[in-house]
Amino acid sequence: MDREIPHRYLKDNDGAEYFPVTSGEAITELDKAASIIDINNKVAEINETLSKANTTIDIMQKQLDGVGKDVVNLTGDTGWVDYAVGNADKNNGIKNGFNCMIREVSVGFAGAKNFRFRTIRVNIGNVPHNVQVGQLPNGFIDETVRFIPSVSSGHVPPTVSVDTKGAMHVFFPSEDRDGKQWVYGQHTWLVN
Repeated sequence: MDREIPHRYLKDNDGAEYFPVTSGEAITELDKAASIIDINNKVAEINETLSKANTTIDIMQKQLDGVGKDVVNLTGDTGWVDYAVGNADKNNGIKNGFNCMIREVSVGFAGAKNFRFRTIRVNIGNVPHNVQVGQLPNGFIDETVRFIPSVSSGHVPPTVSVDTKGAMHVFFPSEDRDGKQWVYGQHTWLVN
């Protein structure tokens, strides 16, 4: 069954039908027009992709800005802070070692309690037994801290104890209580 496809004929001003004629140059121009349409479509597609990318970048930037503010608000570092030493030779346990210092570093998360790490460094010479040799700043010690540092070779290490008021004492075994020992060490702990 043949199906008739409707079509139109062009008519001139007098109503006579005619068939248009074209030239090779017109066909070339038609190909160029098709290329321009393709280019315009690609440009529109690229612009749409760029618009989506810019929206995504804006969202990501806002998220990064929020994280940056959280990090600034939730981290801290006192840096190394000196503390007072008396009744012993400060920074004189090991000549090329670190100095008597303390430090607190805090890290946290939004809506949660920060984690705080505290460190004590001890480097003292001519340390007497069970006499206060150091005073840490008020509030640095929440609970008594005790740790075992290094000591002169061939000797049993002492115990360094710092109470909640910041008073530091060193407890030596009975054979090393002559006040001529040095103490060198570092202790770091997590604060609740």
